[in-house]
Amino acid sequence: MRRWLSGLPTVPRSRRKLHLHQRTSRPSVAFAVSLQNELTAYKERFRQLRICEENERDALLDEPIVADSRGSGRAVPSSQQASNEPPQSAAHSVSHVVDRSEPLDETSVDENGSVCFYGRTSLYHIDAPVSPGDKLESEPSSNGSLTHKSTTLALFMSSLDPSILGQLLDSYWRWPHHLHCVLSKKIFLRASHSDLCPKMLLLTGAGDLYTDGPHASAFLLSTILTQAARWSTRPNADDLGAHFAAKSLQFLLEEVDSGSSISTVQGLLILSARESACGRTSQGWLYSGMAFRMMRDLGMHIPLKRLGPLARQFSDEDLRLRQQVFWACYCWDKTISVCLGRSPMIVDHIDPLEVGGLLDGKDADDEVRMHHATS
Repeated sequence: MRRWLSGLPTVPRSRRKLHLHQRTSRPSVAFAVSLQNELTAYKERFRQLRICEENERDALLDEPIVADSRGSGRAVPSSQQASNEPPQSAAHSVSHVVDRSEPLDETSVDENGSVCFYGRTSLYHIDAPVSPGDKLESEPSSNGSLTHKSTTLALFMSSLDPSILGQLLDSYWRWPHHLHCVLSKKIFLRASHSDLCPKMLLLTGAGDLYTDGPHASAFLLSTILTQAARWSTRPNADDLGAHFAAKSLQFLLEEVDSGSSISTVQGLLILSARESACGRTSQGWLYSGMAFRMMRDLGMHIPLKRLGPLARQFSDEDLRLRQQVFWACYCWDKTISVCLGRSPMIVDHIDPLEVGGLLDGKDADDEVRMHHATS
């Protein structure tokens, strides 16, 4: 009776629910990934058709296109799909299907052509060039950020007593520097006059610290000094450590606001080690997590071979420094995780540094022997 009184046709309840579901449901991430793999498989088949011989084209056209469900997005022949091979672990299967000569899916470029690191599910992802011949814009300079950092570093250094600076830096290079090799002394303190004595090198050397280079900042220097104070024999070493620790937190806000950088990662690793050694394990754990996240933001976890043409945006020195800082993060992640009984955060692997790959080279080993011999 109510149906006729309303004068309007009614929709069955089951159909109303279906219509509501169709309006509100969204495709899942798995469905989006499957579409991406299928699209990549068709692109691969088109590429094969472009380069194949005439007598091979009919066979390729008859071959069904099957997207690789393992995530590589390759066109997998049906014969391979029908094989009765035993299932393998994800890490083992990926190692066989990934072409390590192509850029990793996580590599990307921004609107200016400079390298950045966003995966394919990100709205910020732009496909990187896949061949050296593709046009690639040079990386835009960030002179504004560097100038601000240089000014902050210059003001901070002008407030330091040169004798305290020299002694604390000497303590750092002598003891904690060799635990995880977070820094490259050659870059941080690159001397322009090799005939100067070591003490004068520390005070008048021309490296990134004294020439406003990109790998030195007030935050990094303050973390070095607060860590070095733990090894200093000065009577007021504890007060100096607390003072420079407070300075580190002050500069950290500016560093985070300026974006990710290698010097910030290095400073966070040093600050994490210092806080953990002082019994502030929660702070040490949090600072290390920031360093690991920033390391991924900079793409240091991506092997150099997987950067493809994007590697041209880095100098050879920068590429080797990125490797060194990655392994410093990797080692500290395992160290602090074992000490606190927690799961590590870094599960990536890149090529290990070759013999002589460290930027400081044999000089670092000789320096260790010299310090132990004279101490």
